[in-house]
This record gives sequence, structure tokens and C-alpha cells, in this order.
Amino acid sequence: MFFYSILFGGVRFWCKARVHINYPRFATRIPKSQVALSKGMSLQESNDTERLRTLNDLVFRTGIAVFVVVMAVLSIPLLTGKVYTHIDLGGFHLSARAFYQECLRNGESFLWDAQVLCGHYIHGEGQGGYLHPIHYLLYRLLPLQVAFNLELLLCYPLLLAGCYLLFRRWSCTRAAALVGAMLFTFSGFSLLRAGHIHLVEMTVHLPWLLWAIDRSFTATNPRARAWSVFAVALLTGSELLIGYPQFAWIIGLAEGVYTLSLTVKHKQWVAPLHLFLAKVLGFLIGAGQWLPSYEFLRDSDRMLTAGELRNYLSVHPLNLLQMFGPYTFEFGSFYGNLEEFTMYTGAACTILLIWGLFRLRHLGSARMRAIALCIAGIIVLLTAFGTYTGFHELINWLPLVSYFKGPCRYLVLFFFFVAALAALGFDDLLRVCAGPREGKRRSWTILAVLVLASWLIVGAAYLIQQNPDWALYELLNGDFSPPPLLWWGPVAMSCCAVLALAALRGYRIALPLLIVVAAGDQALYGLHFLYWWDTPTTIERFAARYAAPDDVGEQRLFSSLMPQKNGWTLRGLSLANGFAGIVPRQQLVYNHEAAWRAAGVAYREKANARYFTNDHTPGEPDRWIPVSNPVPRVYLVSKAIVSNAPDEDIRHIDLATTALVERSLTLNEGGGDVRLLDERHGRVRIQVQTETPQLLIFDESFHRGWKATAFPSGASTENGTPLEILRVNGDFMGVALEPGTYEVQFEFDPESFRNGVRLSLVGIGLSIVHLAIALYASSSK
Repeated sequence: MFFYSILFGGVRFWCKARVHINYPRFATRIPKSQVALSKGMSLQESNDTERLRTLNDLVFRTGIAVFVVVMAVLSIPLLTGKVYTHIDLGGFHLSARAFYQECLRNGESFLWDAQVLCGHYIHGEGQGGYLHPIHYLLYRLLPLQVAFNLELLLCYPLLLAGCYLLFRRWSCTRAAALVGAMLFTFSGFSLLRAGHIHLVEMTVHLPWLLWAIDRSFTATNPRARAWSVFAVALLTGSELLIGYPQFAWIIGLAEGVYTLSLTVKHKQWVAPLHLFLAKVLGFLIGAGQWLPSYEFLRDSDRMLTAGELRNYLSVHPLNLLQMFGPYTFEFGSFYGNLEEFTMYTGAACTILLIWGLFRLRHLGSARMRAIALCIAGIIVLLTAFGTYTGFHELINWLPLVSYFKGPCRYLVLFFFFVAALAALGFDDLLRVCAGPREGKRRSWTILAVLVLASWLIVGAAYLIQQNPDWALYELLNGDFSPPPLLWWGPVAMSCCAVLALAALRGYRIALPLLIVVAAGDQALYGLHFLYWWDTPTTIERFAARYAAPDDVGEQRLFSSLMPQKNGWTLRGLSLANGFAGIVPRQQLVYNHEAAWRAAGVAYREKANARYFTNDHTPGEPDRWIPVSNPVPRVYLVSKAIVSNAPDEDIRHIDLATTALVERSLTLNEGGGDVRLLDERHGRVRIQVQTETPQLLIFDESFHRGWKATAFPSGASTENGTPLEILRVNGDFMGVALEPGTYEVQFEFDPESFRNGVRLSLVGIGLSIVHLAIALYASSSK
């Protein structure tokens, strides 16, 4: 009781102190009319300004509170020792990050992953972003579960902060800037794309780059301008180090258009030159990732199939109906694949977007920006439609752009433009609500028409669903959700419209409630995929789902792959196949016994194996089929046959004694012994004893980045003799050895990585020098 008395007394004293500080008793109260006249405003204008300030603060605080709540929900796996496993998060990124952390802590190379695709250049594949400093710090210092969650969770506050600062530069109020930032941060794209974590990380750079570009044009202080240009260079290098070139291209388009518009507006020709230099420096900083990625692309199947894939994953125009009803279609989107085709921006976002468009002539100085955003959004939308409009073909003639698949990736700009328009719409709505009563009566018609359109669209979908004999039913494949979900969109939109109308009628609580409903609507839409489709679980339990026979040893598995992907590597097992964003070009087709034996496959999984069922125990005969006589990890052969069709010829040879090569070799039969001494990531040491010239085969995927050296047993590798690595059995490596006893070391040291790191260091150094020169020049002036 005594404690509560002290606490109550302290609070009371603090309140009184605040009153005395802010409103002294001896101060004379000045009438509001005199304050308004002293500022050149009428009493009505003073009241409107005060009302706007009050609403602005109330909505801003509510938005911050809502963001904290949603982030708390997102952080539940972090706090409970679990991880998200939605689609690629569990199937690819978790195992790739586990490999990365193991390499960092053991001091090994993270360039080559021997556990997937018979070994592949995983850093060149790029989705791990292994050179990014934030990734390095997270996985070097923190446990895997914590680092994996933080890599995803940090994206959302950074994305919110970037959008908020950018929208504030566009003269939005604090509340409107925060609302627009939240609508983009928790949009269907940002939450549903959490399974592709590198895409979300790339998206974070978009508002920050536009903010830095805007600041470089409008900053009055030369030092601030210099720091802005430096920020553009660092942000460009950062996004390239994440490792997804297509998104760097998409974000670069937005940067280029925005820079051009600012150049015309401010008539500044020096700022674009500085920005161009900053982009070049950023390009150099990112060379440590994009140069290996380019080499990986050059050696992949994508170079052969680019023309076939460039319109793959085109968004069907009917998916625009998602903006009025997110669950109109049974699988969330027309033609399925909701993660790629999501277009639901949120009910409140749609209402604010239409509100801003209908009140375009009332937006004042923001009118031209709103028109520009509309035009840009329409162009991006036509590009995302891909093959349905043909607009995407206009940019496919550019170098390297034709190798990017998935026009749906351009939807990131659509979501961003819509959120920006919603911010402008909310800014106008806020000012209308704070203004005089006159002029508000006609505003309800905008909301009524929008809600009516939503009910009509979903109602039409319901009627088509209930009438399978209609031609539209067959045209749309009957792809509609059941009624409880079908009506969610109109209900959410009606709630948001009612709250907006209540705000127009003078209810102060309506706008904060609108923000709560908007965030709740988006969170329910996005989080149910993260929580209910693939329930978060511990890393140990997730790895336990990937049951395998006990006697695999150093041999490999051949999985049915989809949708399991690479989870077996979490148990220390290796895959002859596996998932990668871009697959290296292979000469063998792994659908027959000879190819599986050549890849060292001990067991292959049935093609119809069930997905993630815990009732499969290791060694269950109806899931795993043993492969007879797979080759060991390293072995010697005494016969080599030149082959131009290895996938066909490998079916007719004895792999234990014969190998397929690309040029003739002189080998003799005789005794020999080979033993694997040490194997680490990207480095293998083998002891060999042979009485005749033989071929040592290392059962790992061939890549020109591997180096082989022979040296006497126990001697240093510096005194070794370089050996030529040959492509053997289509996809693997071998070296021709003379008689003798020595050790052979294979080490993965690609030139693309070494050159890329050198360019990155040069880019960082030049960026610092450029900043120092700009700061010195500004201080001397």
C-alpha cells in the first residue's frame, strides 16, 4: 500500500510540474482570436489548424502503436525459439544460411556448397548474399535461429522508416507519411514475399534510394548533398551484394525516372552527374557478388532458355479483382501461385487510392506528383501483365534483361506507387476532416460508389460460382473461394468506408480506427500464409521432417525435390539434385540408374513421395529406393573413353574401371590406392598411390574455378605441381596421374570471386575519397 501511495504521489507531482512549466499560474491567458490575428489567420483557420494538428498527432501515435503490435506478432517465432518455414524460407534459405554460418565459424570458404547439385558455386547462385556486411554480422555473432529471424524482421522497420522519410519529403503530414509507409510495409507483396527473403531485403533499398536522390537535389547544404550522393553509392552496393540482379534493375528503373523528373523540375544538371558517378561506384562495390553471379549465369541453363522464360510468371489481368476481394479466387489469385501474383494492397489502401484520384484537383502542390504516380503505376502494371499485353517485350531487347524471368516481379513498383498515392489520399482526407463542415457532404458518394463496386464484383463472382453451366464458369475454371472467404473483401472495404465517413462527420476516433482496421486487414492476409500454411517450428523439428536411410554415409540422395527442396542438408546429407534459383548446365540427365551411380547416389526418392509427413522413418522401403553400385567419393580408373554424348555412353560402361572424357588420355591397368584425407567446404585433400598412369576421379561437379595440385606426402602445397582438371563422366572432375605416391589437393578458388572482391574494395575506397573531396570542397567554400 505504501508503494502505491508513493507511486500515485510521484505521478501527481509530475503532472503538477508539467502544468506549472507549461502553463504558469501568473501567465495571462491570451484569447484564441488574438493569437489567430497575430498570425494573420482568421479564427476559423486557427481552429482548422489546431484540429489538423490534433488529428495528425492522434493518427501518428496510433500508427506507431499498431506497427509495434504487428511486429510483435511477427516476432513470435524469434521469442519462442522457432523459425518461419514458408516455401523457400525452409526449403532453401534456412539450409543456405546454416551452411554460411558453419563456414564462418569454422573459417572455411563459403563459395562452394558440396551438399546440393553434386556441388555448386553457391555464392555465384546469389540468393544468400554472403558478402553483405549485415549478413556477416548476424550469422557470425548470433545463433542460427536468432540470426535467421532477425534477417527477416529487420526488413520491416527499415522499410517503414525509408518510406516515411520519403513521403515526408513529399510534403505529407506525419500521419499520412506513416500510413503510406505502413500500407507498403505490410502489403501483400512484402508479407507474402517473406518466403523469398532476398526480395524483401532488396525492396528495403527502394525508398531509401529515392529519398537519397531527392535529398541530393533539394539539400541546400553542400555537405548534406555530398552525404546524400555517398548514401546512393553505398545503397547501390548494398542491394547488389544481396544478390538478386533483377530487382536491382527494377529499382534502378524507378531511380532513373525519378532522377529525370527532378532534373526537369529543379533544372539542375550537376546533381545527375554526381548521382551517375555514385551509381558507378555502387556498381563497383557490388562487384563481389554480381561478377560471380554473371559467371554462374553464363554456365547455367538460363542462357539457353532465356527466350522461353522471359514471359514466364506473367500476371493475368483478372488478378486486379484482388484489390476489391482478396479471396475472390480459390488459391488467392487467378491461375494460382499467390506469392507471385498477389495484388491485394489492402481495403483501406484501395479506398485511399480512389479517394485521392477522385479529389485530384484538390491536392494542390501534390497534384502533379499524384498524376506522375498514376502514369508510372499503369506502365508498371502493363509490364507485369507480361505476355497478356506484350508491353514487357519492349524492354526485353536490352542486354541481359531478357535473361530475367517473371514479369510479376515488377509488381513491387506497383505496390509502392499505390501506397504513395494512398499516402497522398490520406493526407487530403485528413485535411478535409480537419476543415470546415461545408464541402464534406458530397464526399460520401466516392466511398459509397467504391463499396458498391466491391459488392457487385464479388457478388458476380458468387453468381458465377453457383452456376457451373454458365460460359463464364468454364472460362474462369470455377476458380473461386467458398462464400465465407469470398465476402471478406467487401466487408473489409465497407468497414474502412464507414470509418472514413465517420471521420468526415467529425468523429475523431474514426481515423485511428481506420489505421487499426487497415493494419489488421493486411496482417491477417499476409500472416496467415506464414503461420497457417507452413507453421513456424524449431530448426530441429524441421530437419527431422526430412527422413532418410541410416546408411547413406558419404553418398548422396536423389530427392523428388518439389516441394521438399534442400532440407536434407540440415541433417548433414548431400543431394545429387536440389533447388537453386539458377541451375548449372549439366550434361547428364538424372533420370536413369547410370547417371545416379555416376553421381554417387545411394538412394533415390519416389517421385510421388508424400510431402513433409512425420510418419516416414529412416530407411522406409516404400519411399527410398537403393541405387546399386554408386561410385565412391574419390576413386581411380585405368581406362578412358572419349565421348561427345556422355548421357548416352555412360549407360554402356563400367564406372568402376572406365571414365568418359573429352580428349584422349594414355592410361594403363595396374594397382593403385586412394584415400580421402581431409574434406572441407571448397577444399579436399587426397592421398594417392599408383603403379601406372591412372585417372583420379573426384565425384564433384566440374567447374573451372577448381584448382588441383600434386605434392609429396606431408609437404607444403606451395611446392606442389599444378594439375589440369578434366571434365569426367559428363559432369564431374578428374586429374591424370603418373605413377608414384603423393597427395592431391583440390581447392575452389574462382577468378570471378577474386576479381569481384578487388573491385568491391576499389569501389569502397573511391567512394570514401569522393566523399572526402566533396566535404573538403564544401568546407573551403
